[in-house]
Amino acid sequence: MRDTFGERPDEQRAGEVWESGVRRVALYRAEYGISDSSDALGPRPERGEQREDWNRARKAIERTGRRLGSDVGVEHETDLGIGF
Repeated sequence: MRDTFGERPDEQRAGEVWESGVRRVALYRAEYGISDSSDALGPRPERGEQREDWNRARKAIERTGRRLGSDVGVEHETDLGIGF
């Protein structure tokens, strides 16, 4: 989680924001058995409920980063399937 979110901020409100983001990702990882320590969410699922949950967790990471004023985020591949 520290690779994704960095260290927990000392300031109370920022710490709460950080904890909320970490909790959201940790729940996703536990729900889907993600054990890869180098990737917060693992590969993007092809379809179904897990893909929806993956998208929500990814957005939580991005939202947390914005709220903390940092570049917190995960890399993800966007394949539009149009040959570019």
